[in-house]
Amino acid sequence: MIAPVAAAAIAITVWTALFTVATTGRLARWLPGRPRLAPAAAATAGFGARAADVTIFALLASQLLTAPGTLAPAPIAAAATASLIRLTLAQRAARRCLAVRAALT
Repeated sequence: MIAPVAAAAIAITVWTALFTVATTGRLARWLPGRPRLAPAAAATAGFGARAADVTIFALLASQLLTAPGTLAPAPIAAAATASLIRLTLAQRAARRCLAVRAALT
């Protein structure tokens, strides 16, 4: 049940990240002049990355509860640390993007 949610969160994150690149890159000249669009898409990508990490943590927790001896501790600890760092940085970046979006009028 959690795997489709993780896949959806990852898909949303990837598409909004691609949209962010499109709205801030060379394709931006063909888009209508909406300066608030790119920061909103970037914030959505950040929140999507955060949702994907939280979902992966839920999957890890369920695996640890159902079969605790099947996972190697060193790779799991490294992956969990990397996910926590990405979770923190994605949250900070998304909030900054929303602050930039609010400043643009």
